[in-house]
Amino acid sequence: MKKSIRTTAGLFVGGETDFDVSFSESDQGETSLSVANVGNNMAYSVKVSIPDQDGYKVSGSSSTIVGNLEKGDYTIASFNIASTQQDAKNAESSSENIKSSDKGENVTFDSMDSNPLKVQIEYTDAKGERITVDKEVKLEMNSGNMTVQGSGGPGNKSSGFGSYLSYIVIIALVGGAFVYRKKIQEKLMGRKKEVIRKKT
Repeated sequence: MKKSIRTTAGLFVGGETDFDVSFSESDQGETSLSVANVGNNMAYSVKVSIPDQDGYKVSGSSSTIVGNLEKGDYTIASFNIASTQQDAKNAESSSENIKSSDKGENVTFDSMDSNPLKVQIEYTDAKGERITVDKEVKLEMNSGNMTVQGSGGPGNKSSGFGSYLSYIVIIALVGGAFVYRKKIQEKLMGRKKEVIRKKT
């Protein structure tokens, strides 16, 4: 007995992919990271996490699910990240920055450049396997930058003179108003005296 079967055979192509993570922005303690699928395959149920590590502390949730990312797609993941780096190098750098601030110079604390943030990306590939990718990102957080003006330095002369001039103007206006009010009162008193004399 003969039997024929007609079917269609296919070749499944898929597997792991790769990601690119970069710093996006930092505002009021919230740091945003840009996560892009730079591989050749789809990534399903993507989760971005900040693992426990020296130098950084995460307030609130340390992971977020960003959904599916097709090839070439990107998304933004935000975390409340604070720097806790307090090594000897940073202490020395801070000391030098404080000395510079006495001259009215801008001060920048860039200790985070030497210690990048570790980021973990978990996703499900086209075969249904859960895969974890580790990345590192250099941060430029607003909390790490500050501008200090030293007292008595060249950078303070214009602002100090402006404040001094403002005080002089205020005092002059108050004094002028007091003198004007006194003259008005003297005129009113003179008129009252004249009225009383006429009546008498």
